Amino acid sequence: MSQRSIHLAVDVRCLLGEGPLWHPLRQSLLFTDIERQVIWEATFTDDFLTSGKLTTLPATAAFGFDCQVSALGWLDEDSVIVSSARGLHRLNLAESRWDDLASLEADNAATRSNDGRVDRAGGFWVSTMSNTNGRTSFAEGIGTIYRFHRGRRETLYTGLTSPNAICFSPAGDVAYFCDTTKNCIRRVRTDPATGAWQGESQVFIETEEAGFCPDGAVVDAAGSLWVARWGEGCLSRFGPDGTWQETVSVPVSHPTCPAFGGPELRHLFITSARCDLSPNQLAAQPLAGAVLMVELDTPGLPEPRCRAFDKAS
Repeated sequence: MSQRSIHLAVDVRCLLGEGPLWHPLRQSLLFTDIERQVIWEATFTDDFLTSGKLTTLPATAAFGFDCQVSALGWLDEDSVIVSSARGLHRLNLAESRWDDLASLEADNAATRSNDGRVDRAGGFWVSTMSNTNGRTSFAEGIGTIYRFHRGRRETLYTGLTSPNAICFSPAGDVAYFCDTTKNCIRRVRTDPATGAWQGESQVFIETEEAGFCPDGAVVDAAGSLWVARWGEGCLSRFGPDGTWQETVSVPVSHPTCPAFGGPELRHLFITSARCDLSPNQLAAQPLAGAVLMVELDTPGLPEPRCRAFDKAS
């Protein structure tokens, strides 16, 4: 494993941290705690925004909801789209106001939203999975991946158990996703102009390595995938052809999702979880649930503005 320096970026202890998003207009990091039903926003110092010199921050603003919240995309300077156990919502960060946008399996108490990300064409991909506390047991095969774009909803992939790793190639011609319980990552061709799914998905990464457990993922500017590995205490980078490039150790067993941010997008922020850990494990992992950061040579890509509910032209 690579011995890169890992820093404590945001000094919180999430039960199930997820959905990190660097908001390009606010220059802040947003992320969720699924089980505490909270969205956090961390606002960084001028030193970090200009030079990358990181000072550990508290999560300076919290937005509470009435059910689990998991994935985010930015809409404008003051608003983000949020997926929840009920549907999709607009959160006005300046006014702490929620507006409902669309239902998402709201009539099914057995599921909640999980992973999600905005594609290069502005469509919001979001998955659902069984609504269980923690990550130790899932109802099999009831998860789905949807795409919302310009007021329309598409059902992309069904029969999943723990859908994760939703991310997109720099050109927007490939989408990636996984079912964590199947220990592989898949890819599918997409239309760069519209983001539409094209053809059948194919296996992208499949390994016989024991315990390979992919969770959230993000693509860097070189087209390589950075994948958080739940229960394994590390992130791995895979090239656009699926070859392993690097594995970086982190001081928590449950990293959940990476996101690029900061000046020049060279800082990889990593959410993590403390659910499912015993008292002894928590004592050995004092940073479990925190947001960590590693500085990288290859930058990431700016997250596109979400156009899920823009009117079709």
